[in-house]
Amino acid sequence: VFTEAVAAAIVKQVAQELHALHSNDILHRDLKPENLLYDSEDGDLIKLMDFGLSLVRNTPDPMIGLFGSIDYMAPEVLRERNFTTACDMWSLGVILYILLAGYPPFYDEDGSTAAIFKQIKAGAYEFQAPYWDPVSQQARAVVSGLMTVDAKERMTAEGVFSSPWIASDEHASSVHLPHFTANLKKYNARRKFKGGVDAVIGFSQGGEVIYNLTERLKSINKKAIAELKAKIIESEALVLDCASVCSSCAAPVCLSCMLTVNTQALGASHASNQ
Repeated sequence: VFTEAVAAAIVKQVAQELHALHSNDILHRDLKPENLLYDSEDGDLIKLMDFGLSLVRNTPDPMIGLFGSIDYMAPEVLRERNFTTACDMWSLGVILYILLAGYPPFYDEDGSTAAIFKQIKAGAYEFQAPYWDPVSQQARAVVSGLMTVDAKERMTAEGVFSSPWIASDEHASSVHLPHFTANLKKYNARRKFKGGVDAVIGFSQGGEVIYNLTERLKSINKKAIAELKAKIIESEALVLDCASVCSSCAAPVCLSCMLTVNTQALGASHASNQ
């Protein structure tokens, strides 16, 4: 089974990691389920990975234009290319939405990037019935707090910790979310079918891909990379050192595939730790 309590445990861990990074002036800038990795297939410890787009605040940004994973971009990033710690919190809100419903908050049947951008800028998402009917108001409040269009009003990592849904086991329901597994399988099937649309890409203001990732990696200043690595180590955040390989996506055990393939075991693991 997959429950709110399982989702809350996942979000709490990620918020702790983000708090460690943000306290050391590090922005991740590409938070998504594929970059949240279990240390093993039967474990419940989550580590962050892929700091290729990360930035230390108040340092030159080597990236050009818009970049990142479309579904998880914050409104201010699309409007103004404004990167702050709040953009990571928005991404966490999108992840939480998916954890509770099994599908993303922003989606276009025709696959229109422009339509998705418009939805994100407006914060146009809904808690659709019947998928959200079993989800508590406390859980919805965290989603709404994280996915607030005004970055200044958006929930911080500290706000996540202090929310009743996270702070108390009484508010995160242990009742199975009946639509989650089927919805997530459909979502992952669509995501894989798109074949890289959700990959790291760069856009000009007109929406054209203008950035070649290989050339970008060649051009990044080696000193800047070393400084970023030092800051990440200093933050004491749990980042990827070694992990098993996911048979579904040929990557370390990512949250997305783990939840799709093994929701029952994950729920049992969490229950045994209560």
